[in-house]
Amino acid sequence: MATRNSLKAPLSPVALVCSTVLILAPFGHSEASDDAVQVTFQADHDWDPHWSPDGDELVIISDRDGVNHLWVISPIDGTARQLTDGSLLDIHPCWSPDGSVIAFVNESSGNQDIWTVPAEGGLPTQITTYSGRDESLGWSHGGARIVFDSNRSGNWDIWTISAAGGTASQITHDPSTDVAPNGSWDGAMIAFSSDRSGNFDVWTIPSDGGEATQITSHPDADLYPAFSPDGRWIAFGSDRSGNSDVWVVASNGGEPVQLTTNEADDFYPNWSPDGSMIAFSSRRSGNLDIWLIDAPSHMPRPRRPTRRVAPIPWHEDQGSLSQ
Repeated sequence: MATRNSLKAPLSPVALVCSTVLILAPFGHSEASDDAVQVTFQADHDWDPHWSPDGDELVIISDRDGVNHLWVISPIDGTARQLTDGSLLDIHPCWSPDGSVIAFVNESSGNQDIWTVPAEGGLPTQITTYSGRDESLGWSHGGARIVFDSNRSGNWDIWTISAAGGTASQITHDPSTDVAPNGSWDGAMIAFSSDRSGNFDVWTIPSDGGEATQITSHPDADLYPAFSPDGRWIAFGSDRSGNSDVWVVASNGGEPVQLTTNEADDFYPNWSPDGSMIAFSSRRSGNLDIWLIDAPSHMPRPRRPTRRVAPIPWHEDQGSLSQ
């Protein structure tokens, strides 16, 4: 069976429990049953996309040079430039809100730590120096801090640290597993996956800590949540439909709406800055590639964009997500 190890990346706590949700998918071509558009067409693995703040580029993880490294690609034509190199793995990239740097996880220090690299290229800077594992990350407090999960407390919890480094602050203190954090675009909230309800669901918590709120509740795993730019919605990956698809739920809770419907697994969703599209990883082409879909998928979509992605109107009379 394939696991994240087959992608040459270390297993996270979520992958250890739910590797079939994150990585497993049927090999071989699958006809798309939604309106998703394929962005990358490499024979190698391209995954975990995150948008630049201006919406012009995506940073992804790719092993097209033989090792998982950061690459920056155009969502229009897939042209790519390599951002990091070396013999060790890079995972979980995330663009800073001001566009200047990209945070990621690397183990060149001897264990998994958080690093940043200039978005235009340059030497990486180590941010965390803990002897344990610091993993999935995002940005919080409007870009002033990086939010990540770590086992440094003896348990997997959510932490934040200044983007310049320093002392990390623990945000969650539950004995369950809290992982895969994503900060809201206004810096006020953090969404994360937790099994504190008995299985992995989406939860939110104020960026400075406090009481956590359960957003989804389902026997199947809901993983890697991502806030929409306006903070009203959270996209996440879930196998509640029988395989991993991209879903969207109101950030204050409610009934989730399924966006992708392909029989191959779709995961790692990330919103475009204008809120009109979601990038995600999928094997629906027979290979692990980057795809785009409207948010929500049943809205009218233009043909493949010829310039930067433009906002797509949401119309209440066409069944859009509205509160």
